[in-house]
Amino acid sequence: MKRQVSILGAGVIGLSCGVRLAEAGYDVTIYAKDFSPETTSDVSAAIWAPYAVQPVELAQQWGLDTYKVFLSLMDQPEETGVSLLPLREYVIGEVNPPGWALALESFRLLPKDAYPEGYDGGFEVHVPLAEMGLYMPYLMKRFVEAGGRCVERTFTRLDDFIQGDAIHVHCAGLGAGALADDPDVFPIRGQIMRVKGTLPFGIDDDTSEDAPLYIFPRPQTGDIILGGCAQYHDDSLEVDEEMARHIWRGCLRLCPSLEGFEEAQHVVGLRPGRTAIRFERDNTYTQPVYHLYGHGGSGMTLSWGSADALLRMIVGIADC
Repeated sequence: MKRQVSILGAGVIGLSCGVRLAEAGYDVTIYAKDFSPETTSDVSAAIWAPYAVQPVELAQQWGLDTYKVFLSLMDQPEETGVSLLPLREYVIGEVNPPGWALALESFRLLPKDAYPEGYDGGFEVHVPLAEMGLYMPYLMKRFVEAGGRCVERTFTRLDDFIQGDAIHVHCAGLGAGALADDPDVFPIRGQIMRVKGTLPFGIDDDTSEDAPLYIFPRPQTGDIILGGCAQYHDDSLEVDEEMARHIWRGCLRLCPSLEGFEEAQHVVGLRPGRTAIRFERDNTYTQPVYHLYGHGGSGMTLSWGSADALLRMIVGIADC
């Protein structure tokens, strides 16, 4: 008889865990208030790059594990929504690439004629891009084909979810703060705009901590995501018109060829921030309960690494 697993949360973390566990032979049910296309994951820029997440060492390891999985999903981009994007990061001051970038074979420093005036350097890496309007349905299809089930349900306390003798996995993202009474959880507000068009590469400028600029073309949907912001402890879902102007002006400075592109949509989402990812078995319960949340702006980037780590932890304990 298959061991039952109940997962709380249907964002990219919960759904990736559901796929891994169901394909490993577990009887998995995902419970959530919202399923795709109504999750925060559905509106994320979803480019592979560890961002707004701690601890750095864990993020880099899970990120590289996830990178390898995404490489295997690029054969059918029209189904998976996953493709490889050349990404250029422009830098003011000394060019000090993060460890995850240096770990990629595609890493190269940019020559002086490859970055705009006002910057001191930059680098380029080729990274996975997941177009979430395709990728989330792809994950759900894999989950259901592996025997997984989905139940729409709202819980106000974690104890209400943890019932019966199933293995329980808590992946509620931002909702984990209230559900688990966790004071370390906080929102990180993000805002993007979408324009119609194509570009040969993406651009990233993280010189402003709370208002990073980025340009991510999406080949399957034929649009470009312009961002953005990372406003900590801000839970407003209203479009900030001043922020929208900042995004447009900044991205136009990074890429003047955007001039004349048709504006399509403004979107706001709340990333599930935490002082550090929570990944542990909770021994305060008699049932096996695992917490996996707090991925900040790196849900897609760490998704498969997180799911594989969870599977290893469950197998290691369940088989004892």
